Amino acid sequence: MAREYPTQCWSCLGEFDASAAVWCACSARSATKLCPFCFQCFCQADIEYQDSFWRDAPDELKEERDILKEAAGSVGETLIRSNMLNTDQLVAALRWQQNRGGTLPDALVDLGFVSRDNLDLVTQGKAADGASTVDLSHGLVDASLVTTIGVELCYRKRILPISKEEIGGRDVLTLAMAGPTDVDTIDQVQSLSNCRVIPMIAPERELLARLTDLFPAETAALAAAERSDSGVSLTAGAGAPRARRESKPAPPPPAVEAPAPAPPPRRRRTDKTQPPASPVKLPAAASRPAPRGSHGAASAARVVASAAAPAAVPAKAAPAPAPAESEDGAALLQKILGEAIAKRASSIQFEIKGAASSLFFRIDGHLFRARTAAPAGPDGLRAAFAARAGLTEGSQPASGRFSVKAGERRIEVVVRRLPSGGGESLLAKIVDPAEYVRPLEGLGTSALDTERIRTGLTQPRGLIVLSGPPHNGVDSTRLSLMAHLGRDKRRVLAVESPQFLVIDGVRQAEIPFPPAGSEARKALEDAHGAEIVFVPEIQSTDLASLALTWAAQCLVVVSIQARRASQAPGALLWHQVEPGALAAQLKLIVNQRLVRRICAGCRAATQASDRVLKMMGLTPDEAMDLQVFQGAGCDGCALGPGYSGRVALFEVMEGTPEIAVLIATKEPAGALEREARRVGMSPLRAACLAAVGQGITTLEEFQKGNF
Repeated sequence: MAREYPTQCWSCLGEFDASAAVWCACSARSATKLCPFCFQCFCQADIEYQDSFWRDAPDELKEERDILKEAAGSVGETLIRSNMLNTDQLVAALRWQQNRGGTLPDALVDLGFVSRDNLDLVTQGKAADGASTVDLSHGLVDASLVTTIGVELCYRKRILPISKEEIGGRDVLTLAMAGPTDVDTIDQVQSLSNCRVIPMIAPERELLARLTDLFPAETAALAAAERSDSGVSLTAGAGAPRARRESKPAPPPPAVEAPAPAPPPRRRRTDKTQPPASPVKLPAAASRPAPRGSHGAASAARVVASAAAPAAVPAKAAPAPAPAESEDGAALLQKILGEAIAKRASSIQFEIKGAASSLFFRIDGHLFRARTAAPAGPDGLRAAFAARAGLTEGSQPASGRFSVKAGERRIEVVVRRLPSGGGESLLAKIVDPAEYVRPLEGLGTSALDTERIRTGLTQPRGLIVLSGPPHNGVDSTRLSLMAHLGRDKRRVLAVESPQFLVIDGVRQAEIPFPPAGSEARKALEDAHGAEIVFVPEIQSTDLASLALTWAAQCLVVVSIQARRASQAPGALLWHQVEPGALAAQLKLIVNQRLVRRICAGCRAATQASDRVLKMMGLTPDEAMDLQVFQGAGCDGCALGPGYSGRVALFEVMEGTPEIAVLIATKEPAGALEREARRVGMSPLRAACLAAVGQGITTLEEFQKGNF
């Protein structure tokens, strides 16, 4: 067993020990871990998440991954796809085979993981590349099995049940599939048929031909509906909470406005600017005033960002033109944007692998799978994203942006493209300035922590660190601090990659995505005279070293991924910075977390026994007189029953002399945590329990956040 490896689920943002979690059964070639909260693996996570996960993973975990890769295409993988074996059993069998010799099938039988009869069954028709195939041109297909599963599901998923038999006292269903690694579909068929499913590969055209022979009228109607359907249907994915009510129909297709002349820039810029993209006018459903923002606090001040002003980009050679977007792709993109904004999504994730693609919306920290319509296809939607955001041709990392209009609101969409194994990821961040930039008093910190942040921002030099896990609002806090300093007429330079908004009173310089130390260094060449410098998120040794160098001359604000304030120094030291230099420059660490807010429309007090509270990890003192609330689910929270929006929790650690000594001597995070609490830091755990007792969030969020 590998050492404990706490990580955060890419789908539901829950924290769990990845070493103790089970492997997924998608494919031995790319097996990943299952989240114990939402039961979602990260096979379809963006490349940033996957790189970060494996970069920090224990060696034992990487060794198991490599062992599984060697089993790709083996009978073991076929058994996994047939749900007769789990991935952890396959790892154990492979280790047994390495130590004792022999074949993998013999190891599986000797260990009692599978019977010889089941082995013979799943290996019949096994192709040379390891895939189990079936010839639909011969043999009969039981039409009653299709009726049990549903003709519509069979057509939509390109599947066809072939036969049903009893093996070892269990009903086993042979299922022909165009995509036999579609675990969600296999699970759905198993639930509908109450059978164990053995997936077999069959060409899509043969599947549809046999289905048409059996049910000609139904298939013709489904084909006609598919041709006319160009909408987006939002459904909860395997890792998302199921809706208790059907979501409202998608809004009608929006119209694209004619390009509007850009307003003159607010100030003279030394770098070139990107011509403003024509705004997309969204439908009325998307233009309704949004409820409170993702942090749960309404904006208390007039936004200082100008969404209409073009964002600065570095002066570079003219990039290759973006691919032209088709009418189908453009219309589908507008539908997706309208749906995402109407559902208050914070981001859109589009994963492309060959001819297959997946679309996700992140809403209140959870990923929901969206179904894209067939006419545009992956290439059409990819081209629409690239053309609208001004991305260069190719598959190299790039970023761009465009504006959309939702009623009176103007919303920025920041698109990043990242290559991934066998394809690419397109990540679209939806930034509503009115909800994204908040006054210092509206961040969600306590009065004491707000004053600590205010005092820290007045320091002449040093380092302020903003930290948190991904998708937990650090970018919003960063922009809010920039806006606060801009209103105070401070001399601020912000180096950004990518730039989300234009902040009034702040000199902003965008560098290519992903950020590199050399590009940031070039952008900082004219930073002399700046009182405060914002550096992009620390993802490399160069950036970390550059931030510390400038911290000796002025105040530097950086952001880095860390689950707790006490872990942020260790995250910086991981980038090989000098511990003594970090200890000398560190002034403040502001760590934050977002938890889902209970829906006010259906919130009610509930009971939790002492046993449940103890299982949740609460001490007797914490559990004493703790009032617990839960949302029952209503029309106002249909996508996440019982929840509506998120609220920010903070902990602020000051860089005291005692903390500096611990950092300089590379003491563990636990020692930093104890010292910070001793001098007055209120930890995230206390903040979350207080929110539970006040009816703001639930015990479920407390447990999932591993506070």
